[in-house]
Amino acid sequence: MATESTTPNDHFTLNKVGPLIASYTPPEVTFEPNGAWKHQYMMYSMGYGQVRPEGELTIQRNVAENDHFQLKILCRRYASHPFSQFVEGELDCMETALASPGSWTYQTKLAQAITDPPYLKSGLTQHAHVRDGCLIVQGDAHQRMFSLQDEYTCKWCLLEAVQRLPREEFEPLEFTVLDDFDQPHPGQTLRFRKQEYVELADGPGLLTAYEQIGPGVLPTVFWVDSNGRCLFLMSCIEIYILEEADGVELNYDDNPMMNLQRRET
Repeated sequence: MATESTTPNDHFTLNKVGPLIASYTPPEVTFEPNGAWKHQYMMYSMGYGQVRPEGELTIQRNVAENDHFQLKILCRRYASHPFSQFVEGELDCMETALASPGSWTYQTKLAQAITDPPYLKSGLTQHAHVRDGCLIVQGDAHQRMFSLQDEYTCKWCLLEAVQRLPREEFEPLEFTVLDDFDQPHPGQTLRFRKQEYVELADGPGLLTAYEQIGPGVLPTVFWVDSNGRCLFLMSCIEIYILEEADGVELNYDDNPMMNLQRRET
């Protein structure tokens, strides 16, 4: 159990954006990982000494019924102004350690706003489900099938799953991750990394780190607060910062880390 306070610069991955983390005020509202909640993350990329805003990711969960719950995901990545690349997904997840989805639908498009029709022919809708160890992805004109030999989950489901993991050492989870909802990468491991008090804007906060490593995927570290809420995701050149929790906007300063300002929406 961590007892001494540390700074963001003392920790691998947090040290990449130390001033931002030090300015961060975590949510004060109570949180139940197994309940209904809605989180919005600001996505950044790192490179050439800069941290650049890349878009937003919203994840919404409902209360589980019969050991299943629904996740709604909306990702917006900035493209050539005034367009953005949108990905919407609805997943029926099992209440397992990895939040494994049994079926899901996702849509992608290039548009100026989420309510706009796809620009030119950029729209795509896919339906997927898992049956007897086989992933079946159905598009408008074709069907693809993949064998799943072990436990599995989708990439963004891990942001839900880590919030329910033990905040102490546990047997590492071995699984296949589905990147972009339909690209299997087997041989993944999710495990406890460490737990530390880290200086945030309102004082020391107890954070737990989990790491995901495996072939075909950039190493990723999830940082979870004492209530179980995932505040930060650090993945080499990609960073997610929780900026809104259940409608409450969170305070932090990203200006010292950027040469580009956030795009107006």
